[in-house]
Amino acid sequence: MNFISTWLVTVLISSGVSVANELRMYKDAADNGYRIDGINLNAYTSKYRSNIVKNITFRILIPFYNILSSLVNVLIYNNNRPRLLYELNMMDALDEMREEEKEYYQKFPTGLRALRMMVKESVRISEYPSVKIVTPYDTSQIYFDVTDDGEIEIIKAYGHLSRATEETQKEKVIESLNKYIETPEVSEEIKEALQKEAEKDTEQIKPIERQDEETKHKTRKRKKDI
Repeated sequence: MNFISTWLVTVLISSGVSVANELRMYKDAADNGYRIDGINLNAYTSKYRSNIVKNITFRILIPFYNILSSLVNVLIYNNNRPRLLYELNMMDALDEMREEEKEYYQKFPTGLRALRMMVKESVRISEYPSVKIVTPYDTSQIYFDVTDDGEIEIIKAYGHLSRATEETQKEKVIESLNKYIETPEVSEEIKEALQKEAEKDTEQIKPIERQDEETKHKTRKRKKDI
């Protein structure tokens, strides 16, 4: 009975230390005006998930080792803390907070609130329509919206295309949607937005065509003069 009680106490202590240490990461990012991108962070850490599961198992099964393991993780975090933002940025796991988010966080600046903001943002983004685009590097996913003016607006991009310009992301979305424009998945609102984008492209092409015609006309006239 004493062994079970000791085991339970060590599990509770190690779990508490681990959770507190994890929340420090979200708080440190938020203190610097950033929100951690949970989707990209999860995609990166999934590569090491098997090792994480093993560590958790050891912490649960072996009394006192679990506490020692948690304290070691705290020391590792302390040593890596100055490089935290750099490492998260390299993972594409950092987003600058909006002004209203900064105000919300400053009212109660804790790791738990920073974590809640990350979850809330992930849910917000997931409510928008999206397209998946296969590239030679990976499968990118781009979330978008249709504005009140009927134009396509990029909300968030994941994968290799997250590093592309917003204009390129928009082109990829339009290109992908046009392939499925007759399917039920594409709403009338999106179809109208695609039509508007096509009309804009046509308007941009017309001056170029006129300019080309004028150039050809001038070239022919010079030849005649010669």
